[in-house]
Amino acid sequence: MDGDVEGDYASGESEYGSGPPAEEPSAHSSSDDSSSAAAPPTAASSSEYSSGDPPAPPTADSSSGEAKFPSSGSRIATVGQDRALRVWDASNLSSPLMERLNARSEYIRSIAFSPDGTRIAMGSTDKVLCIWDAASDLTSPMLEKLDAHGSSIASVAYSPDGNRIATVGWDYAMRVWDASNLSAPLLEKLNAHSYYINSVAYSPDGNRIATVGWDYTLRVWDAASDLTSPLLEKLDAHSNYINSIAYSPDGTHIATVGWDYALRVWDASDLTPLLEKLDAHSYYINSVAYSPDGSRIATVGFDKALRVWDSSDLTAPLLERLDAHVDYIYSLAYSPDGSRIATVGGDNALRVWNALDLTSHLLERSNAHSDRIGSVVFSAG
Repeated sequence: MDGDVEGDYASGESEYGSGPPAEEPSAHSSSDDSSSAAAPPTAASSSEYSSGDPPAPPTADSSSGEAKFPSSGSRIATVGQDRALRVWDASNLSSPLMERLNARSEYIRSIAFSPDGTRIAMGSTDKVLCIWDAASDLTSPMLEKLDAHGSSIASVAYSPDGNRIATVGWDYAMRVWDASNLSAPLLEKLNAHSYYINSVAYSPDGNRIATVGWDYTLRVWDAASDLTSPLLEKLDAHSNYINSIAYSPDGTHIATVGWDYALRVWDASDLTPLLEKLDAHSYYINSVAYSPDGSRIATVGFDKALRVWDSSDLTAPLLERLDAHVDYIYSLAYSPDGSRIATVGGDNALRVWNALDLTSHLLERSNAHSDRIGSVVFSAG
């Protein structure tokens, strides 16, 4: 979107959206103390509700008890603070299909499947960008770039054609790499933001790259240019740190979430604000994702809640699960067919939910990792 979570949160050196440094750099012009978040409010006793009449969840096999799903999104990849990379069968979380227990020397903050599902890109706090073969085994990375950034790599994203990888980090830089050769970045912007950059996303047509960070700023870049300056920017897109960004599947909208508890939707062509929900969660929001058909937006955060919203009306969530995890939730992902949502968090658990219901998780691996899980993704097939 990763010890003791609250301890890390206060200490300054942090992962998965927790723990600001002791002071912000002077490059940020706004420092209104009123935007700083307070202790999390007490959650309401009601844990979920749904709207409409959703289809029945996938059926369970009587012999195994495992839910049966269509083949789309057949694998799930997870990484976390235990430095492990694991790939799971999305219909059976009993044990990983593949794993690499020491995939990096430090915390792994972000992963992305290539569009064809054959590779996994990974960025970590040791500044390394790796690409793994997801089609065979995880013995060693296919490609690796040491010191790909000058500080933690916070987010990685494949271009829609799979030929490029965009990375952002806590060195304020954005870089674009040839996905088949990491020897040197194809493009870079050393001061893409004035503070930590936390999330990067390609537009569905691959022509633009959007970034957000702890300078409260949303920027959109020409993916084929030299990144000299952003095409679009919104300097105070949120009133506190922005943690996550997502393009709508048709490329017309951008959703952002952050530490101000807000969910906002922007016109991707000019960054005009279209929709907002100021209290979308009761504590910091870590991750946002559009459903594949673009009709819904899912969010998770430090209030342990999973919420699903109508992407055209943020008045109230269509669905919510207030106790989706027993600790902070760091990341979520929709399956390619939109039927499921995977979530991971500080309780070390991986859960898969019926995206049209949320009344209970369809699958769970309670100890999917030995420490906090910071990123989860579905394969495309």
